[in-house]
Amino acid sequence: MDGSLLKQLQDVEFDILCKFDDFCRTNHIDYTLYAGTLLGAVRHKGFIPWDDDVDVAMTRGEYAKFCEAVAKSPIEEIYFENYQTDKSCGTSHGKLRKLNTIMLQGIEYEQCGRHEVFIDVFPLDKMSHDKGLSNKTRRLGRRIVMLTRSNVRLRSDSFAKKAVRAMYKIIPAGIRFKSLNKCAESLRQLDRMITEDYEWCSMSTLNNIDTIRIGREIMESFSQVEFNGRMFKSVSDREGMLTQLYGDYMKLPPESDRVCTHNPVSVKL
Repeated sequence: MDGSLLKQLQDVEFDILCKFDDFCRTNHIDYTLYAGTLLGAVRHKGFIPWDDDVDVAMTRGEYAKFCEAVAKSPIEEIYFENYQTDKSCGTSHGKLRKLNTIMLQGIEYEQCGRHEVFIDVFPLDKMSHDKGLSNKTRRLGRRIVMLTRSNVRLRSDSFAKKAVRAMYKIIPAGIRFKSLNKCAESLRQLDRMITEDYEWCSMSTLNNIDTIRIGREIMESFSQVEFNGRMFKSVSDREGMLTQLYGDYMKLPPESDRVCTHNPVSVKL
């Protein structure tokens, strides 16, 4: 993607982020800039120069509050895509999409799913140190990932992924939708029940369920951080979160790795 188009895309994503921040402040919802967006805030005071997405995260409890609030009072010009209300949603996390825009990625089929410019909203779940509870959390996370992934197909899918998607696609859409909402309610119950001896985990992919861990205390204290000249919410222990996610996060990657991840083939802003 050329630099001019990347900058325009970042501007639209920043506008979505600002609307999201305003909404969360109005509704007293805690969130944090997350992953590459938090890294960009700390290392670059804004977007990582080659980054083409925005990530935010919140605890499962705050995510439930956000879903309820945005259902009652939608954000202007924004569509909130999530598997609890959208039967075609293909991810286990939410996406805030800017209406009347297009960002079709190279791996996507135009006729499959939504393709507006978006930012990712990740719920974080409690992974208990108790084996029984942690196994239950893993089972729920894996079920959500597999059921949502069956709603879409990608050009990059391997034969194995195509087979798994097809297997889950056999389940009628209405039953998949009900099962996803039951899983979400079970995760909310676990969030309320687990009060000690846990870490935070991400359900965004099957791999992340078992690999991403964020210390319990990190998601208990929030402050503000500058991003693109505006202050946004973040965890207070930004160093702790970024170290757990990236290790030596201040070290720049090799130039060959400084590339956009979404590779859009069609863009309308």
